[in-house]
Amino acid sequence: MKQLLNYTSKDLSKVLVESPYPYFYVDNFLKEDLFQDLNKEFNELKNNNKFKWTVGETPRVTRL
Repeated sequence: MKQLLNYTSKDLSKVLVESPYPYFYVDNFLKEDLFQDLNKEFNELKNNNKFKWTVGETPRVTRL
């Protein structure tokens, strides 16, 4: 299988933050060639009108 990520699970466990919930943040998570391929495919879909764009809703806020 092709190596898709720049990091191993051991590398990611070093940057895992447990509080207030488990998460990690890593720049350049995907391999550069994979990112470029995905970006190219996305742009082809966008430019050929293969899917419809929608305008995002404004965030909903609950006020007391």
